Amino acid sequence: MTAEVGIADVEHDDLLTLSRLNTNDPPKRGNGTPSRMDASSQNALGRAVVDRIARCPICLSNESLVVRPYRARLPRTTGVFVGLWIRRCTTCSACFAHPVPGADALRAFYAAEYRAEGSPHRVEREPGRWDGPWIRARAQYEFVLRHAAFDQVGRVPERWLDIGAGYAFLLDEVRGRGVGTTAGIEPEPHGRRRLTRSGHGAYGTLEDVKGRWDVVSLSHVLEHLPAPMRFLNEIAATLSDEGHVLCEVPNEAHLGDATNDAPHLVFFETRTLTHLFEACSYEVLAVQTCGRKREGGVWGATLRMLTRRVGMRLFAAPPRWLDRALHHHFHYSQSGRQWIRLLARRSRHRVVSGVQRRTER
Repeated sequence: MTAEVGIADVEHDDLLTLSRLNTNDPPKRGNGTPSRMDASSQNALGRAVVDRIARCPICLSNESLVVRPYRARLPRTTGVFVGLWIRRCTTCSACFAHPVPGADALRAFYAAEYRAEGSPHRVEREPGRWDGPWIRARAQYEFVLRHAAFDQVGRVPERWLDIGAGYAFLLDEVRGRGVGTTAGIEPEPHGRRRLTRSGHGAYGTLEDVKGRWDVVSLSHVLEHLPAPMRFLNEIAATLSDEGHVLCEVPNEAHLGDATNDAPHLVFFETRTLTHLFEACSYEVLAVQTCGRKREGGVWGATLRMLTRRVGMRLFAAPPRWLDRALHHHFHYSQSGRQWIRLLARRSRHRVVSGVQRRTER
């Protein structure tokens, strides 16, 4: 995964001033005695510092407030993601990490650490059809067919590009469903080896991608990027005339309760994800939360677990009806579930300098 930083580094004096403004201690004079700066002056100074050092990656506003310290508690993340804060944009309400780690540090982390031995993101054994990677892949493919034009005309996409393809389980699934040309972008070596071994096209970066694609998928990618707006604008060039973008991210509606933030840089809710795509001149066709509910019933979970165990003894792969009944990846609601799944296409009405202009295809 590549990452580019569009925000300037923060100087030490800015951080020092900001840290003082976020405490109840009054500013000190040079002799160590409290100054007589009133509240309005402190607020004005604080706003000047915040405006200069923090910019919302969703709406590009400079107006934001500190929510809490960033929590980096997974192995191998503390070095890169130390000293960050979670901020909330007062314009669009999006939450984001700040200051953003440097581009070289992020690139090195994803290349060497993200799927290193012992990492929770590393897959050591080939998963079966009852395992999470395959279940998610089936649910994502069917989400695209349900909400895109492909299903209405009885055909499947011809070309599918997966950005941040990982171990290529989604590409394996769509190829098995009849997609003719599949390729992925995956710079991380461990995942890339399986991607190429499975016979999919492989690219190192977005700039390397050739041709136009009917579906471009971003599964748990956008939350890792410091400049998601620029990224969505760049991938528009890879879409065919009727191309669609599938995006899935964690639902961060309860960010305050999170025990770990790393390595995410942007924290989406349904509204902010929709706002981002629309700001980048996409038409959002569907957006829903999916996965487990925040608070599920114990008896229902127990029944699903027992049914799943029986099903695994009877079937090598879950039948379609059982797949949908058991697995949360197929369960949707407007809010309250683990992930946000969105399907969009490039809008026929592009926003140019604040004026909507119709683009001819």
